[in-house]
Amino acid sequence: MADKPTKASTTAAGNKLTEQLSARATGLASEPAPATRARQRATAQRNAPTVRKGAPMPAEQPKPPAAYSARISLTTTPEMKRDLDMARVEDGVEATARIRAMISLWQDDPRLRARVDKLARNLR
Repeated sequence: MADKPTKASTTAAGNKLTEQLSARATGLASEPAPATRARQRATAQRNAPTVRKGAPMPAEQPKPPAAYSARISLTTTPEMKRDLDMARVEDGVEATARIRAMISLWQDDPRLRARVDKLARNLR
């Protein structure tokens, strides 16, 4: 049978453990715990501005209103995308709304329609 530890040895071991934990806590005080960092990242993401640097992934896009139920894809040049993104930063109008507006103008204005159609034929 093993010897039973004395009260003095258990107190000394307890004090040593307390010192070790205290030293670790002091050393880690400048750096938050991983769970705290994860909470801080989640909070920062929730509080981040709504302007995105790139187009959101299709899964992230909200469902369009019933008036806009038909979907198309659009491939642009990097410059066109940058210009649309910069315009959104300036006035808050999303690229999709801006493109819908351009199409509406194309539908309603015969002169603009002729100019756009001519340019489109040359860009094929």
